[in-house]
Amino acid sequence: MRNPIIIICLLITIFPSCNEVKEEKSKSLPKQTSIIDENLQENIGPRQEIETKNYRYNIRQNSLKNIDTLLIKQYAKTILSGESYPSDNDETISCIDLLFSENTSDLEFYFEVFRVIVEKADGSLAEIMGSEIISFMEFKTSFFLDKYSEFELKEKERFINLMSYEFYFSEPDPIEDIEIQFESFFSNLKENEGQKKEGLKRMKELTKEATKIRINE
Repeated sequence: MRNPIIIICLLITIFPSCNEVKEEKSKSLPKQTSIIDENLQENIGPRQEIETKNYRYNIRQNSLKNIDTLLIKQYAKTILSGESYPSDNDETISCIDLLFSENTSDLEFYFEVFRVIVEKADGSLAEIMGSEIISFMEFKTSFFLDKYSEFELKEKERFINLMSYEFYFSEPDPIEDIEIQFESFFSNLKENEGQKKEGLKRMKELTKEATKIRINE
C-alpha cells in the first residue's frame, strides 16, 4: 500500500491552490475601479458605458440620497481653499457625486471643486478621474464644453490625459471606443451648438492622440 502522505504531497504539487490561481490571474489584468457602481468589477469600455448609462445613473442618484449635503459642502469649501487635499476618501467621492445631482443650484460650485480634484488627484483617485470626467461629459455635455473652453492649456491637457488613461484600458479597441463615446457626446448637443461641436471634435482628436501615445509606450 502506498504511503498516504506521499499521495497527498503529490496532489498538492499537481493542483496549486485556488488562491494561487486567482492571484496569478489578477496580476495579468489591469485593475480598474469605479465609484459609480462597486458591483461592476470588470473593465468596461464606452460600448458598455453607453448601454448601461441609465443603470449607472440610477446607482449614482441612489448614493446621493445618503449624503449629508451640508457637511460635504463644508468639506468641499476646504478643498477649494486648500485646507484639505482631495483623496479617495468618502468626503471627496461625495463631492464628485454631488456634481451629478438633479438639483443644479450648486452645479457651478461643485464643478469648481471638481476642477481642483482633477488637478490634484494622484494615486488611486487619479485612476478613476478619467471615468468621472467622461461620465460628467455625458451628464452635462453642453455645460462641460462651456467650461472647458475657458480652461488654460495646462488644465485642458490634464483632463485629456486622464480621459486617455481610461480609454487606454478599453477593449478590444480603445480608438474605436473613443469614437463611440464622442458620438454619444455629440448626440447630446443641439443643432445650433456648432461652435461647441467644433470644440468637441478637437477634444476627440486630442484624446485619440494621447491614447495612441499610451498604447505605443
